[in-house]
Amino acid sequence: MDFRDAKRNRRLHTYTLVILLTSLFLGLNYLASKMDAGIDLTRNRNFTLSRETMAWLQKVDRPTDIIITIRQSNELPKIVQKMMLDLKILLNAFENADSTYPIKIHHVNIDSLKKDQELVERYQLDEPNQIIIASHSGEDIRKKVLFSFEEQPTSFSKSSIQAYESSESLVRNSVIESNIYTDWKKGSRNILEPTAFNGEEIILQGLLSVSKDSSGPNVVYFTTGHGENEPSDVSRENGYSHFQSYLESRDMRVTQLSPDPNTRIPDDAALVVIASPQVSFREHEVTSLRSYTSERNGNLLIMLDPIKGLSHEAPPTFGLRSLLKDWNLRCHDMLIQDSDTSRFDIFTGDYAIRTFHKNGSHQVIHSVNQLGLTLYTGNVRPVEHDQDLFKQVNAKELFYSSRESWAVSNWSTREKPFTYINIIDRKGPVPVGAIAEKKSNLMLPTTIAGGKVAVLGSSKFFANRILKENAGNRMLLRNLIHWFKEESEIMSLQPKDINIYTLKMNEGQFNKLLYSLISIPISVGILGLMVRWLRLDY
Repeated sequence: MDFRDAKRNRRLHTYTLVILLTSLFLGLNYLASKMDAGIDLTRNRNFTLSRETMAWLQKVDRPTDIIITIRQSNELPKIVQKMMLDLKILLNAFENADSTYPIKIHHVNIDSLKKDQELVERYQLDEPNQIIIASHSGEDIRKKVLFSFEEQPTSFSKSSIQAYESSESLVRNSVIESNIYTDWKKGSRNILEPTAFNGEEIILQGLLSVSKDSSGPNVVYFTTGHGENEPSDVSRENGYSHFQSYLESRDMRVTQLSPDPNTRIPDDAALVVIASPQVSFREHEVTSLRSYTSERNGNLLIMLDPIKGLSHEAPPTFGLRSLLKDWNLRCHDMLIQDSDTSRFDIFTGDYAIRTFHKNGSHQVIHSVNQLGLTLYTGNVRPVEHDQDLFKQVNAKELFYSSRESWAVSNWSTREKPFTYINIIDRKGPVPVGAIAEKKSNLMLPTTIAGGKVAVLGSSKFFANRILKENAGNRMLLRNLIHWFKEESEIMSLQPKDINIYTLKMNEGQFNKLLYSLISIPISVGILGLMVRWLRLDY
């Protein structure tokens, strides 16, 4: 045997092995790049679509495009970088989901439109730093902006630090208003940081708004002519502009109901809101409301404040007693007092409600109770479940004042500080919020659709400041709207907890870690060269 041929053959085998291993490595990486499958290893499966979402994706009526015009850069504000990282995995889950119509994700560079010219022209895209959900069917184009922020230059100048801080604050406010994250709390640097991720619900809501053909009424009417709070009012304490914005973000149009005696509640009314009236409703108005809720299966949200002074113009229930009675509810003009000082915010005086219906069983309040959230309000009055006068109406109390509280009767004429009077007052916990809906007819196999009433003992639950600052109030509003719209599946979607990990090190520690990590592959390479050199001697 010629040893020269053996040496040549070994060399040929070595080269062949290297080529095969390299081909295998490149082939596996290519296949991995083409595979969309993933495994959610997070503790709470934060990036796996829920069964409720999967069910809704079977109801869409057209294909959907999710368009991101935010550039991928390390220079973006940190909160936006975090949001884009969290959304990336979730958006991939939507794109790969088993949907009736396809959902496509597009990253569009507004400054360079060669690649996505058709998409840009179809949806008239001209703004950077946006997340847009859009769909088209022929000439029917629908588009909704889920998130948008204005980017300010942060280069160092005369007031560069102040400009940088204001820019970060502006972007953070945009993220907060998008509701993609919820339950913001101050972190170690006294800066608001999110603790819950609400991306799945926000994306699903946006997707349904553009891809599902609308059916049924979608207008929310606020009553007028009785001193009610107005939806367009931007005042912090009594305004409802945030309430209006929330409704409009759910693709519901908000307008006011004319006080004209001949006005009939329109057929496009999805909900009628009575917010803190100051004088009584007239008989024909109450008749119209009773007809809307009972005969036309309408939805009604009533928020009544304690009356500051009894008069003929402002009876205890503002003329709505007969309507409430239709729904097995009553709302006495009493004022809730509480000897538990921890229930009151020392800065705002807001009253905290942490007692909910047994086990928080009703879907409207279940998620608030399960997440340990608190509801805040101002002065509040009782809202009680009356005896079941009408068997086809199911009324239920939702939340209560504390055990140390009591309801003060004739409070506007009694001397302060109030003391409990056993004969006329009522000991806590006192219900301050209740709902009622029609039950299924026992003689028929079907459930009676529609016809829902919710009554809250204060108009402050959804006032601007309280609604903006408190996650519990926002969750209550969200659940009520879904309950009115028969969207129990979406109500089951809850924000996912965010696990925050931080790693702090100075420059010296970072360099030490870097050198330690680099030394491993270098050592392996040197060892391989030594083995190769030793084999050359044989």
